[in-house]
Parts: sequence; structure tokens; C-alpha cells
Amino acid sequence: MEKCQSVWTYNPDSGWLCYFPNNLQKSNLWNMEAGVGYLLLMKDVRDLTIQGTKPNSSVLLKKGKNLVGYNSQTSMYVVDCMKSISGKYISVYKYDPIKKWQWYAPKMPFNGNLHEMKDGEGYWIEALENCFWDINP
Repeated sequence: MEKCQSVWTYNPDSGWLCYFPNNLQKSNLWNMEAGVGYLLLMKDVRDLTIQGTKPNSSVLLKKGKNLVGYNSQTSMYVVDCMKSISGKYISVYKYDPIKKWQWYAPKMPFNGNLHEMKDGEGYWIEALENCFWDINP
């Protein structure tokens, strides 16, 4: 993590958690978990290799905004990927530094500009209730 300036995640219960490699006293994030989405501030552009066990394809979503990681090696259309929580969420957002914010909202007349979910990417899902999102329905 020498090229990483900070790591951030959001937990609906406790709010923002962060890790600063050069300032541990300001840090409150100590473990990274599969299924959780993370924002990394890097010193330069590079690939990041993560090691660990294969993540579960089911992710607990809490009512409110959830920052999650997409744990499938297969890209899927958002509408298909979200079937397991149909009616239990408001929207899915993704930030892309080039395309900026992309979103999908099933109840809006124009569903948005986010069409596909991809391996290794993070997404914000706004859930209406606590539920388990099965990534491979």
C-alpha cells in the first residue's frame, strides 16, 4: 500500500471509515472485507492486486446507502444483477473518473446511464430495507 494515500468506505451504521498509511492516529478502518466497496486515493495510476479468499456472492445491504464491491467475475446488466432485491432498493450509482456519475433507478421513467456491473468495481446501492443482495441470481 506504499502508493496509496488513503482508503475509505461507508457503513450505514457508523458512517465513513478511513485508513491513512502515514497517519494511523486518524485511521478508524483496520480490515477490508469482501463485498464492501472501497475508495482508494492513489499517488499515481496503477493496477492494484488484492489477495485473499474468494468472496461470497451474497452481500448484506442495510437500509440506506451502501458502498459495495461487485464480487462476480462475470459482468452483468444491472437490471439482471439486481433481481434478487427487486422492489427493495431505490437506485444504484457508480463513479467513473471519465464518465463521472452513472446511475440506475428502476422506478424512474429514464432508468439512467448505468447499464452493466463489472468485476472489481464499487457501487452505491440505496436500499429501502435490510436485505441480502445475491450478486449471481
